[in-house]
Amino acid sequence: MLSNWLAAFLLLSSAAVPRADSVAPMTPEDVILSLDESVPVDAVTATLGLDDGVVLVVDYNLGGVGRVSVMLDTDAAGSGRGLITVREAPVVEVVLQDGAVASQAAEWSALAPSEVRAVAASLVQVWSEVELTAATQGAQDLKCTIAGGLAGAVAGVGVGAACWLLTKADLCVGTGVTITSNVGGYITDKCNGAQNK
Repeated sequence: MLSNWLAAFLLLSSAAVPRADSVAPMTPEDVILSLDESVPVDAVTATLGLDDGVVLVVDYNLGGVGRVSVMLDTDAAGSGRGLITVREAPVVEVVLQDGAVASQAAEWSALAPSEVRAVAASLVQVWSEVELTAATQGAQDLKCTIAGGLAGAVAGVGVGAACWLLTKADLCVGTGVTITSNVGGYITDKCNGAQNK
């Protein structure tokens, strides 16, 4: 499903660098550890539709940063777009074609590195605050797996892009892949009604 993910991820080297702040330079290990640091997330809302594809919108307030949205809109074949916005400005866009990442772009220049780190951590942590269930007219497991995989890809690209922009290290590709898998599985479980997984 995500066969083109790694190739598309490498395009991030040309993405805009976040604005400077007083944060010391980070290593990939620092970024990975920071994903587990608690970030203040509240006012979480989520909608999920699985009728003719996948439509997922998760909005939340991220303390010290502002409103963050994760949006996914695909057709039944898995073609469409994923978008992460911060304060209504797009920071990551993922174009999906037949269930694979076809292209992606990241634009973090309006955010300080500390904000980029907080957004990345929130993309990993917000799912514990989200309740996702969907009326799917049968075949729920398959539709939820597809929704989880596609939404996980958007979150993984976002976290991987943040890591790359903060460190310029190849290890960030693996970080993005891991997040894709973890978030995808979490969304799939929640969609299928396993709210406590």
